[in-house]
Amino acid sequence: MLMLNDFENLKLLLEEFSIHLQGNLSVRQVVKKRYYDDIRYYLFNIITRRNNINNFADFFNPMHVKGLYDIRTGDTVSAAIGCFLQFMELSERLEREQVLRINDSISGLKEARPKPKIEFISNAQIQFMFSNQIQYEFETYSPRDYFEYEFIAPLIWSLAYDCGFEQKHLFKLELTDVDEANYRIRNIRRDKNPDLIEWMELNARTYYYLKRYLGSRRQSENEKLLLIEDRVLEAKDINKTFDILNRGVNKRGFPKGCIEDLVRAGILRSLLDSNGQSLLKHTMFHGTGNNGQLIHAIEAYQRSLSDEQSE
Repeated sequence: MLMLNDFENLKLLLEEFSIHLQGNLSVRQVVKKRYYDDIRYYLFNIITRRNNINNFADFFNPMHVKGLYDIRTGDTVSAAIGCFLQFMELSERLEREQVLRINDSISGLKEARPKPKIEFISNAQIQFMFSNQIQYEFETYSPRDYFEYEFIAPLIWSLAYDCGFEQKHLFKLELTDVDEANYRIRNIRRDKNPDLIEWMELNARTYYYLKRYLGSRRQSENEKLLLIEDRVLEAKDINKTFDILNRGVNKRGFPKGCIEDLVRAGILRSLLDSNGQSLLKHTMFHGTGNNGQLIHAIEAYQRSLSDEQSE
């Protein structure tokens, strides 16, 4: 007679769990894949090696579950165990009372991971970024023409810092999204959330870089706003603008290729300069749902207030 944690039994169990995942579970496909990978690892690297698996409740022995948590530290592993436990109940391998007892015994095993410290680009770095001190030409063994970057890079940085556009938004911007006559640019986020404001006013800096870039932009049938070397802007091009900042005399400790750093730094600077009065404007432009950079900036602003009060 095969044991519950025999390879063949575990293989069948995993196949059944995979079908369960593809059912009515309301999570994205990529998350389901991670759940599957977590449980596959659990079954074939932990459960199959245990001698004390006498019933299905033993699959959730706290020592076994803790062993999984110690090895697989991803964000989905705890939820994967919860989903696997639910599957065991729905497939009538465990009764409700057992599930409740198991939940009590394994809750708290997964230690909360400390949030990574969110860094902000300094004011000195921002001032240098938008100064005329940036050097775009370098002597290398394989010379590159950075002429176009001299016009497009400052605009990219300003659209992120001053307007709050993240990388995915920069890729979507089209020429028709720019209203030069009224000094404004369309809010791309509004395509998915009609409650947001439609237009963002351009400050003098962004307008200057925009006019300067458009004057240098080659004639093209492509309707995208940002073109480099006659093609649509790509992630590698944005990364290259940060590479420029970290070469030679330009080095100021800038992050490498992260537009989002500029977005949250711009929001924070706006909140500080306005004593928080610009929060409504940013909320109506960015939205409140799943907007990490806005949240990071608000948290940093709140910390600055707390620091002032403690002094």
